[in-house]
Amino acid sequence: MPLPYAAISCTGLGEEILNDGLAVRIETRVRDGGSVIEASELTTKEAQVRGRSYGWIGIDRSGNWVSCNTTEHMPFGAMSRDLEKRIIG
Repeated sequence: MPLPYAAISCTGLGEEILNDGLAVRIETRVRDGGSVIEASELTTKEAQVRGRSYGWIGIDRSGNWVSCNTTEHMPFGAMSRDLEKRIIG
């Protein structure tokens, strides 16, 4: 089974996340050839213009990962595959 193009996990105001199709919007941009970082940068700009209150973490099939939010804070954690490197944001 092939790997998915990207995995996205969202948090924030549920109605805004669903109305914007947040996860599928980012995944589609990755599927269309962008990295999860590029897709997230564009999505963040759009969300800020719309005054949205949400955030997400995502990873693409190349291992690029991102954490973005339009709120003041969005705590998250990540760990390298070999468990040697921890990132707390």
